[in-house]
Amino acid sequence: QNCQISLKSPKIALNPLKSLKIMGVLGGEWNNNLTLDKLSEFRPFICYFPNAESEKVIIHEIPLSEYAKSLESLVRKRYIEKISVIGMDPLFIPEEKLSTECLPPVEAADLVSYLVLETSFYTKDQFNNFRSLHAYNQMVSGFVTSTLGQMFSDKYVAVGKVRHSQRMNDPPVQLSIITTNDGTILSAHCDGCMAGLGECCSHIASILFYLEVSTRLNEKLTSKRMKCDLDKTACQFFGSCCMKLPKFGREF
Repeated sequence: QNCQISLKSPKIALNPLKSLKIMGVLGGEWNNNLTLDKLSEFRPFICYFPNAESEKVIIHEIPLSEYAKSLESLVRKRYIEKISVIGMDPLFIPEEKLSTECLPPVEAADLVSYLVLETSFYTKDQFNNFRSLHAYNQMVSGFVTSTLGQMFSDKYVAVGKVRHSQRMNDPPVQLSIITTNDGTILSAHCDGCMAGLGECCSHIASILFYLEVSTRLNEKLTSKRMKCDLDKTACQFFGSCCMKLPKFGREF
């Protein structure tokens, strides 16, 4: 639902020349005394000015899942910041809209950037020996039960499920990863462990390794298909030429 509010309170410094994303709460009546204190419940809103001269801001609410509403306030605030780039809660994405054919093209450099440089989940030395990592072995051993993706707002969203390594009978944890269209990892969230409530955990790392392997396999398959198509075209061309050539020892 869209609405417009007038922002005249000196307690809010808003730049009308730029798009703005803030967190707020709809409820009660909006008035000219709106302050940041009234935007403290961490329900998500994408806010933007319709034009550079306007004193009004358009607010669009992003519905939250029951899981997101149950998060502790600071964790919920960070969760909202993550999902604001796609304008929806990944838990609301219908499974039929997700596909194995629409996974983000995550590459090794993206893994290093996110797992080592941004979140410091691994050190450089640990990542250099990635085959010994628990997350990599989880991926190789089949603990990743599903990985599906789709594009929203020009961003990839990958939704995955990973089985617990110690509690095999428990339902798999569910997580989401958001990347740019070139595979740069923007954020990740896992609902199955405390570490995953932040920025990274072994479950998230397992899905990222899976996505990187998927990208490499797709590139190889694409390369092989192109080679096969070229070989087939060449065979058809040269085969037709050979049929027109005279064969030795045959009279014409």
